[in-house]
Amino acid sequence: MTTRERFLKIMEGDPTVDHGPALEWAMWWDKTIEHWEKEGMPSGMSGEQVAKYFGLDSITQFWFPHYTADCPQPKSKYVGPGIVRNEEDYRYYVKLLKEYSRYACKKAGNYS
Repeated sequence: MTTRERFLKIMEGDPTVDHGPALEWAMWWDKTIEHWEKEGMPSGMSGEQVAKYFGLDSITQFWFPHYTADCPQPKSKYVGPGIVRNEEDYRYYVKLLKEYSRYACKKAGNYS
């Protein structure tokens, strides 16, 4: 199963997904990379190559506006409950995330 197939199955609530995504969204510190290279990891690899070396799923991060006019605002700028208050909100935002991810993938040329 590809990372994309796994992500879409999870977003759709498909119980046949093989496992949750294995990824690292906050890349590693330079000292960590140096340490791993001393332990035998090939040197000079990109972040994507390091992730593949450790068997992680690929990840592409897209930034898009998430506070639109139709999106409820948090009660506080820094702390407090999130914008998802109930099952109805959850289903609404899952639908929006699917639409945004399809748009972003099409724009990046990574969507079939």
